Amino acid sequence: MKKLFYIIIAAILLLLAVLISVITLVSVKPSVAFYHVDELVQNVLLKELNSSSTKKYKVIVLDEEIPLSEQTKTVSKANLLIALNDKNVQEFTANSSKVVEPVVPVLYDFYLLDLNRKAEKTSAFSKLQDLQDFYFYSSEITGKIPALQFAGGDPAEMLNTLGMFYEALHGWTAYEALLEDFYNAWKTENLEDYFSYQVSESGSLYEVISLLKKYLDKEIFNRKCLGFNSDDLLFQIDNDQTLNVILKLSDHHRIAQSNTNQFNPELCPAASNSSNKRKYVAAEICAISLKNSSGNKKALSAMNEHQAELSTLTGLAPADAGCSTSDALTEEISYWRADSEGTLMPLSGALPSADAQRIAADEIKYAITN
Repeated sequence: MKKLFYIIIAAILLLLAVLISVITLVSVKPSVAFYHVDELVQNVLLKELNSSSTKKYKVIVLDEEIPLSEQTKTVSKANLLIALNDKNVQEFTANSSKVVEPVVPVLYDFYLLDLNRKAEKTSAFSKLQDLQDFYFYSSEITGKIPALQFAGGDPAEMLNTLGMFYEALHGWTAYEALLEDFYNAWKTENLEDYFSYQVSESGSLYEVISLLKKYLDKEIFNRKCLGFNSDDLLFQIDNDQTLNVILKLSDHHRIAQSNTNQFNPELCPAASNSSNKRKYVAAEICAISLKNSSGNKKALSAMNEHQAELSTLTGLAPADAGCSTSDALTEEISYWRADSEGTLMPLSGALPSADAQRIAADEIKYAITN
């Protein structure tokens, strides 16, 4: 009798344990961690994730000033990671036991050269074949209003603008090597000394620094530009204080509707008119599965299936270059991308911490202005 009592108690405890496990499993929400993803894009992707799931996703927003590798404890709480792809994110996905599937590209934010339609039409260089054409064109049209502006006061944007010109001068193979060199320096070297050398005559950045210095000396852009953030840049555009601008696709879509038509968006021309295919600088928003679950597979499949809608709602280019979009510019960018060798990580992606980006940008701006 006593033995039967213990058996019954054990069975009840086992049943309770099973019930608790089932209740916990049913009640636990899936979670998504966002790293370096704009709030608008977060909201669009979160809505997509929730529509593919029977449970609403819990959101974890990671600190974008700190490298992902220093936030792994928080990352481990998530089912899914959606991140701006950088060198540190790539290293994390290559080495972490948490990652169960390869990185899945979702959206791209291309860097553009927005050319003033009116100035371009009346210029002797109505069709810019190469970077030299752009220099002569900019020299011709500059005056009371600068021919060129960019968000030079934002360390990441200063780096990415410099990187765009670096690729134009040296090609994408050299650019990819520079990304690796920057990232290795970030991990192992004193960055003040490293960038002080890189902007010197012996350094790898000297030619592109010299080019931007020439632009500044010719007043193609001015020193004020080196203090602008993205909002400042948009203010300059909306108040007709610049002719041409370097900006991201996402910022191009923030230009006031009444001013959008004054620009002809292009990708940065190469240093010489060559038939070689290019790679273009574009920030990549990617998804990384951290749990081997049917929910994650469904979520990734849904984001892939609804590329056109995600592109329309965010203003970014779809990862699938063959995907049709409702926006003429993103459609054209998809065509450019399909006709290229692919995309390049923005230069800031090789320096994953905010402090490192500030150090590099300060050295670059000092070299340009002195």
